[in-house]
Amino acid sequence: MTPNQLLRQAERYVGLPYQPARFTCAHLAVQVQKELFNREVGADLPRRHPVSPNAQHQLIETARAELAELVAEPETGDAVLFKHAVHVQGTGLVDLWHVGTLFLDGLGQAWVLHTHAGAGSVVLELLASCKARGLRLDGFYRWKVAVPQ
Repeated sequence: MTPNQLLRQAERYVGLPYQPARFTCAHLAVQVQKELFNREVGADLPRRHPVSPNAQHQLIETARAELAELVAEPETGDAVLFKHAVHVQGTGLVDLWHVGTLFLDGLGQAWVLHTHAGAGSVVLELLASCKARGLRLDGFYRWKVAVPQ
């Protein structure tokens, strides 16, 4: 598939509702890997996905080391890992992880497919827009699981 065809395939997820503990950024990332890239990654990630922001942060911290490795030259399908500040009642401002999937278009522009409570649903937006909204890029990560033959 060409980069633009993959980007069009990603558009089918746009608008799916964000649901705390049922369909979050991690759920979407796992689903997209399975459906668009034929990769089984973090299959148990959605089942062990916690509700609290701090526990979600810890899960992504662990999964990052287990499932992916940092890459300098990202490709379509790689994970995009961000940090963002969230106000947690009783704790104050906390830095949390957020994950999306990278799509490079035919012009080399970087798009991120992700979902979060603030958007209320899945969105596909330019990486620069994510950064402008306060998401701080941690890096691009290649899934360790190989595509089945």
